[in-house]
Amino acid sequence: MRQTIKNQLKIILPALLNVALFGIVGFWFILNDVQQEINVMHHRLVLVGFVVFAVVLLVSGYIVFQSIMFEKERNQMEQKLEKL
Repeated sequence: MRQTIKNQLKIILPALLNVALFGIVGFWFILNDVQQEINVMHHRLVLVGFVVFAVVLLVSGYIVFQSIMFEKERNQMEQKLEKL
């Protein structure tokens, strides 16, 4: 009986160690995949942020340009009215 338990332990212990080792290695691969996904999402978020910033900048520039043009035209009209 005791010999049988020793023989079984000789078979089971290396198998358990292999399972534990592969579990740790597998967990490391999962963490590595999660880190890669986080990096991809971060890069996408930065890209989207730059696009949104560029669109807001362009719209703001257009509004400022239109305001300047409107003010120039208004000043010209006021000068014409003053001459009359």
